[in-house]
Amino acid sequence: MDDQDENIVFEEIFNSFPSGKRIYALEPRALQRAEKEYVSLYEELVDKCHPQNFLCPYNPQKVEIANDLFSEILQYKQSEELLKNVRNKAIQLLHITFSTKKLLNKLLQYCHPALYMAPYNHDNVALANKFYSKILDSNNDIIALEQIERDSVQLYDIYKEMLSASKANGDAKEKEKALQILREEEQKAMSQVDIEYLGYMP
Repeated sequence: MDDQDENIVFEEIFNSFPSGKRIYALEPRALQRAEKEYVSLYEELVDKCHPQNFLCPYNPQKVEIANDLFSEILQYKQSEELLKNVRNKAIQLLHITFSTKKLLNKLLQYCHPALYMAPYNHDNVALANKFYSKILDSNNDIIALEQIERDSVQLYDIYKEMLSASKANGDAKEKEKALQILREEEQKAMSQVDIEYLGYMP
């Protein structure tokens, strides 16, 4: 499956979040960091965990923590796994929120129960429904979303097979119909979910 298929509803789903329901508990620079898109986890860590971020207002405890974490970030630049460990410590110790946009939309893309209604498959709908509910409850929790991604590998494989079969059968209309249902239901569901960006809180 190519990148275009992987991101087929990326922008549609993100744009469906009602701006009026978002809660920003951030100062202006932190708000910019919360909304910024990053090329890599390393780039996001460098931006959000720099000790300078905690100088105004001055917080000596957080400067010390950030200073230690920043040293680890530079040291582990080439290791995604070790950088995730640093990120998790930053979440716990510095109360920093990390971007979930890319992963959230990937999960919403293949975990929506509507995708498995036509043709109807009881087991697939049950599986998607279980994960979809968890995703909505964890929309700003990157650690929880990563766990859902690991747990939903089976459903993701089913989704990829469904797309491959759709291509092979030239079933573009059915695919578009399913995606349209996805978008409509997503807008309805997410209109009732408050999207909280807690971000960098010095």
